[in-house]
Amino acid sequence: MRKVLNSFLVILIISILGGCGADSSSDTTNSAKLTFNSLDVTIYDDISLNSILNERLTILNAPINSDVSISLSGDGSGDFRVDVLPNKSIETTEIPVSSDPNVHYANSVLTTSYFATLTLINSLQNRGGTTLSMNAIATIDNSTTISTTITIHIQKRVTNTPPIAIIGVGVEDKEPNITTWVGAEVKGLESSYSYDTDGSIILCRWLDENDNAIKVSDSKDCDISGLVFDSAGVYDYTLRVTDDDGEIDSNIAHITVEDNSIPTVSIDGGDRVVEANSSILFVAKAIDSDGDDIDYWWRSINIDTNTTAITAIQQSSGGSVDSMFDYNFTTTGVYRVEFHAQDSRGASAYSSVDVNVTN
Repeated sequence: MRKVLNSFLVILIISILGGCGADSSSDTTNSAKLTFNSLDVTIYDDISLNSILNERLTILNAPINSDVSISLSGDGSGDFRVDVLPNKSIETTEIPVSSDPNVHYANSVLTTSYFATLTLINSLQNRGGTTLSMNAIATIDNSTTISTTITIHIQKRVTNTPPIAIIGVGVEDKEPNITTWVGAEVKGLESSYSYDTDGSIILCRWLDENDNAIKVSDSKDCDISGLVFDSAGVYDYTLRVTDDDGEIDSNIAHITVEDNSIPTVSIDGGDRVVEANSSILFVAKAIDSDGDDIDYWWRSINIDTNTTAITAIQQSSGGSVDSMFDYNFTTTGVYRVEFHAQDSRGASAYSSVDVNVTN
């Protein structure tokens, strides 16, 4: 078998999808078996107009310098244009027609391969999830026709917008700075203003400076309350949210805790036992060594019924306060009486005694 190179170039014929031989017929004029490959292609619905698909149609063993045309029919035939490429600079092979192995060149013909491209000419937007099925018919020298199938699966391009992790009340600034004091509750560690524009937040986590999870929720609502530091320093707390497509966004709160003395609080006397319908006068004292103003109040809790009574908040200046609380215990049960004090920086403390009320 002798190989002839046109223009000294060789194009390696690769059938990308479907292989060869999906549909074929014989050219009786030249006795060369024609093969037309099929295509099974997946593309996205956002493909640009005039894009040429990577996959090509290939006709094998056609006579060289033939007049080849290809037409499309069926669903999708109006969305693509088929172009037959010139067969110049393509490897050709001389094939002996005779079955006699000693006759190598008698009655032989030169054959080549023809390639055709598919070009998108109509938009495929909003057609994701559909499949186009076409028939490609090749005509060679206006006499021989062969056909094959083209299947094009259109997938919807799925894009996702990541969630946005917001710390605070509607503030989208990254890495907010929060200042607080020793003994005071940290304010501003809200997460509920985080959002996801094309879905929902399915996981919310707060992580401390050691990456330990201190609060986890299956929604964006995982605000932190009651966080108090007992020593000064800078602490980084991370809010991490995950949306329903698995994408994650993080935000960091830089918490500066300044030094502060927590008020000291005491109630005179210890636990008591009294009869029902008895009154007790409680005396308490609170001192703030920083000299801060002090807010103070009393609270009584019926432990058996979990009912609470709270006095109005009062304020004392000068860093200390003495307070009295007269309470009448009308029903039996166990009560806890608390005296609370909070300085002007938000640091608070309380002292308590238990009262057992009997018949």
